[in-house]
Amino acid sequence: MNEHTPTRVLAFDDQGDTARLYRKILQEGPNAKDFDLCFVTSGAAFKALYTQFQPQIALLDVNLPDMSGLELCEYIRTNPNPHSYTGILFVSTATSPVFAIKCLSIGADDFCPIYLSELEIRARIYGINRVRRLADSLASANHHLREANAKLAQITITDELTQLYNMRFFKKRIQEEFARAIRYAKPLSLIMLDIDHFKEVNDRFDHLTGSEVLHQIGMIITRSIRTIDIPARFGGDEFVILLPETSLLGARSLARRISANLVSTKFQGDTFCLHVSASFGISTLHGIAEPPESATELIRVADRFLYRAKHQGRSQIVDPLETYVQPVFHPPKEDVHLSL
Repeated sequence: MNEHTPTRVLAFDDQGDTARLYRKILQEGPNAKDFDLCFVTSGAAFKALYTQFQPQIALLDVNLPDMSGLELCEYIRTNPNPHSYTGILFVSTATSPVFAIKCLSIGADDFCPIYLSELEIRARIYGINRVRRLADSLASANHHLREANAKLAQITITDELTQLYNMRFFKKRIQEEFARAIRYAKPLSLIMLDIDHFKEVNDRFDHLTGSEVLHQIGMIITRSIRTIDIPARFGGDEFVILLPETSLLGARSLARRISANLVSTKFQGDTFCLHVSASFGISTLHGIAEPPESATELIRVADRFLYRAKHQGRSQIVDPLETYVQPVFHPPKEDVHLSL
C-alpha cells in the first residue's frame, strides 16, 4: 500500500466490540497510516458524510439504528464515488445465509459474521482494499485509453499543418450535410478560398515560411467561423468551409469577415513579415435559380466562382448572384503584400 494515499474507510461506531475491532485493525500497528478511518452513528449521518468523505471502503451491518444496511449498500452503488471504487464489506451480527446472499446480490463485495476472528476480518478488509485498488487502476487505464483513442481519432481527420479538417473527413461530412439539407429543406452554403499569389511566399522566402503562413491562416479561419461550420484544407493554399444552416447572405458575410481578417493580419516569423489576401467562391443550395444537385456539384460551383474571382483581379468574393471586390490592405513599406 502507498503510505502517501491512505484508503478512506467509513464505518459505524456502535460503541461496542465492532467499533473497537475496526480501530484495532485499521488504526493500530505498522499499517495504521494506510487507512483514514471515519465513524458515523446512523444511516442518515452516513449519507450526509458520504459525498464529502468519498469513502473507498464502507464497513456496514445489516441492522442499523435508523435504517437497513442493505439500503445504504444500494445507495452507494447508485451514487458511486466519482474518483474511486467503493468496496463494501458487511460485518454483521446477522448470521443467516439469507442476509449474506441478499447483501452480495445488491452490490456488496463481501459478507462475514462478527464472530469470525480478528485475523480473518482483517484479511477480508485488506482483500477488499486490494480489489478496490485494482479496480481504480483499471478505471485509470481505461480513462487514458479513451483519451488516446480520442486523440488518435482527431489526428485521422485533421490536416497536420493547418489543424483544419482533412479532405477525407470533409467529403464524408459534406455528403451527410447535403442529404440533411435536402431532406429537411435547410439552407446550406459552401465557401472556397485561395490565397492570392501564394507561390511568391515560397519563391521569395522558402517553403518553411509558406508552411508557417498556412498554419496561421488555418488559425484565422478557425477563429472566424462557428463551431458547427466545417473547415478543411482543400489542397495547397486552397480551403473550403461548409456552412450548415447558412443562406447565401450568411456565407457572404462570413467570406467578408475572413477576407478582412486575412488582409489585416501581419504574418510574421523570425525571417519574414508579410500580408496576404484571398479570393473567394461561394455556392449555396437554396435561393438561386439552378441549385446544385449533389454535394460534388456544390463544391464544383464554388470552385468555378473562385476561378472567376481569381481571373477578375483576385481579392474578390464571387457567388451565384453577386461579385464583391474587397478593399486591399496597404501595409507599411517595409512589409510585403503578396496581392500588390
